[in-house]
This record gives sequence, C-alpha cells and structure tokens, in this order.
Amino acid sequence: MKNTDLRSIFQRELMPDLFLNNQDVFYNAFNEGTEAVKNLIMELWAFLCNQDGDHVNNHPIDIDIKYIVLDESEHNFTCLMIMELPNIKKVKNLAIYFGVFFGVNHDLRFFLGETDYQALGNNRYIFVIELILGAEDVFMKNNHGALYRGCNNEPFLFEKSENPRSPDVLIGIDPEDEWQAFTDRVAQVCLLTDE
Repeated sequence: MKNTDLRSIFQRELMPDLFLNNQDVFYNAFNEGTEAVKNLIMELWAFLCNQDGDHVNNHPIDIDIKYIVLDESEHNFTCLMIMELPNIKKVKNLAIYFGVFFGVNHDLRFFLGETDYQALGNNRYIFVIELILGAEDVFMKNNHGALYRGCNNEPFLFEKSENPRSPDVLIGIDPEDEWQAFTDRVAQVCLLTDE
C-alpha cells in the first residue's frame, strides 16, 4: 500500500478511533507516561503497515509529541497534546499535526492539521480540522479554518513575535510558524468554546 494511503487511513480511521472511541486505552497509556503514549501511537502505525504482507520498515515515520499542561490542579487537570510528523512529505489533505485536548472536567477533543495546496507561493495552508464522533460511529469534520501567513500575530498561548509577518490570507503559513499557530488555534477552540 502507498505511504499516502496508509497516512490517510491512519488519520481518518485509526487515530480518531483511538481517541474518540477507545479513550480508556489512551488514558491508560498516558497514566503510564509519555513514552507509553508514543509507543501506543507507533504500535497503531505498525499494525496498519504490517497488513497484506507489507512491513512497517517499508514506511518509516517519526512522531514528536509535546504536552502543554494548561491547568495542573488535581481537580481540573487540563492538557493539550500536540503530535507532529517531522520531515514528512506534505501532501494535500494529509495531516502533519494532530492535537488532543483532554482533562478532568473536559471531554476529549481530537484535531488534525491538514496540508492544503491552494495557497499562493511556496508555503501551504494548514487547515485545523476537528473530528467528532457522530451517530453510528461515523467521524464528522468541523473545519476551524486555515492557518496563513501572519495569522499568529496575536498568539493565545505564546509570547508575541518581535518580528510579526504582515497578515496575508492568500499566502500559506511559514513553516517555522506552523506548530505554534496550530497549537494556538486548537487551544483557542477548546478553551474559548469548551462547555
């Protein structure tokens, strides 16, 4: 199977199934530690790749995972987990970022940061897509907009840049700004709209 096909299944089926259908598996890994979470994600990838006589060694990926604890208190622990596929080819409609928002008093929410090729210039848009578990275990998409050049000039979690870029919705976001802008957008969506 092509790497792009595997990535599509991974982001549209396996990952949302883990985080939206089988949250206890994720929480058990999280309680064991951050390395257990990474191992769980990599095991999912290996499971997918090892089908039909193929092997995971033919489809190497790495996943960087960062945790931002938004509230450390025992009674309202809240965390944002951001996963990035570094050094992987950006392909239209395939995610290079994943976001998981969870906490003691919050429902778990799962996001994709999908690349899009409609921007002008060399940079690409990153669309922030939330997957929601609907009726009959169907995953529905909620689009929270595109990240474009200068969209992160007024950050939510991070310090303001000393050299902000002029906002331009026609130009894709600069690669060095992607992670922070994606993280910020997910945090805004969850913290400002979470019920």
